[in-house]
Amino acid sequence: MAGKRELVLGICAPGIVEVPPDKPPSRPVAYEIDTSDHFYTEMATPDRDELIRWAREIALKLKFAIVIGKSDNGSDKRKQYFRLDCERGGRYVSTNKKLKSDQTGTRKCGCPFRLCGYCHADKTWHLTVVNGKHNHELDKAVEGHLIVGRLKPEERQCMEEMSMNLVPPKNIMSTLKDRDPNNKTTAKQLYNLSHRLKLKMRASMTEMQHLSKRLVETGYFFKHRTVVADGSEHVQDILFAHPKSISLFNSFPIVLLMDST
Repeated sequence: MAGKRELVLGICAPGIVEVPPDKPPSRPVAYEIDTSDHFYTEMATPDRDELIRWAREIALKLKFAIVIGKSDNGSDKRKQYFRLDCERGGRYVSTNKKLKSDQTGTRKCGCPFRLCGYCHADKTWHLTVVNGKHNHELDKAVEGHLIVGRLKPEERQCMEEMSMNLVPPKNIMSTLKDRDPNNKTTAKQLYNLSHRLKLKMRASMTEMQHLSKRLVETGYFFKHRTVVADGSEHVQDILFAHPKSISLFNSFPIVLLMDST
């Protein structure tokens, strides 16, 4: 019939597009990396933290990080002990906190790696390898690990002192890297620490209340105007100046330079 096209069945028929068969879903690669030999040791020390530092240094050389999974100070019926796990051990436990993005991931993959330290009757600590295997690929570098990038107590004190003196975080990082070339702290971690330090200083005050407090403490001249809207009082504008600027203005009132933001 004119105007109609005859339907021809077959994979080679004109106008028919061949659909490739569905590929089977790819399975994740199974890893089993044994690091047990690196942690067998006859070390016996009265300092618990020394044993933990030794284990963390070995893990750092192998390009992974370990965390204290559990610690027990003991009692009359049980010994003191601690448990060290791979940072990727266990499972991620979600919280009720709403995140800005739903596309979140986790490094947790149930890694079975585990070390245990026990305090013997002679008050010395010994390390035992419970499971030295990992079910994931070891990283090529340790930069970016939260555990590895933690600041030491003396580094944290230095960071807080420099932040109080208004030193930018990038300059603080340069100073920490110069003092310790093995420092693994990232810029993001340092900015987060700086933000938490500011929140600690502000306590329960609002940003405007904290600004007014700091202006009074440092002897600045400041004035502000408020406006009432929606049943509450809001700051409309604020003016503050350094005492030296006031002195210069009184001496040279002809020229006035203001920064309005």
